[in-house]
Amino acid sequence: MKMQEKMKFSILIILLTISNVYSQDVNTNKLKFGVNVGANLFNLNQEQDKFFEDFNRKLGYTIGLSIEFKIHENLSLLSNINYDRKIIESNNFVVLDDFGNATSLNRKIKIKFSYINIPILIRYSFGANKSMYANAGGFYNHSINIKSKSVINETGENTSTFEYGDVIQDYDYGVSIGIGHKFNLTENNRFSIELRNDFGIANIAKEPSSISQTFTKLESNTIRLIVNWEIPL
Repeated sequence: MKMQEKMKFSILIILLTISNVYSQDVNTNKLKFGVNVGANLFNLNQEQDKFFEDFNRKLGYTIGLSIEFKIHENLSLLSNINYDRKIIESNNFVVLDDFGNATSLNRKIKIKFSYINIPILIRYSFGANKSMYANAGGFYNHSINIKSKSVINETGENTSTFEYGDVIQDYDYGVSIGIGHKFNLTENNRFSIELRNDFGIANIAKEPSSISQTFTKLESNTIRLIVNWEIPL
């Protein structure tokens, strides 16, 4: 079984287990549902060749749902199902020829990544009224599509680029950590603000081919600012 298949299977088992536990406590105050909205900054890191080093993080967005289950006075289990739009952009695109020499192309390239993001986290609450919290755990991303647009800077003419989906895997996984603060508007109306960082540990580069020789090892990093509104039940 391939690594991505093992990850998908493991996450499915965890989610089914969580769902079973939740279903037994749906009428208690241990279970909380919420809605996420937020912004993200995404980057791709390479170990050797620097194909993506001229790409800059651009502001993307995150929307989704959250489920939190309280397992102790200070501890809870948290999961999200998010849709992520992530964007990187280059204004001075550089490619390498067959001899490793860099050639600069004066054009703007914007790449938009669409992912389904599923983190599974342990949350520890602390501070006055347990309004502060820290999260730690893992995440799994599944790619919906990758779209790119290339424009010549001088003329504004659209040019074609190769399909990044042909060189980047449709899965990603890694470690997620975050810290946040909860705010009580009313007894049953709460929201929180969280800063979260997803560190990709999977090599999401596909096997080298004629157009992907420089993609030998590729890892992701996503910084998120998330606002969550707890749905009153």
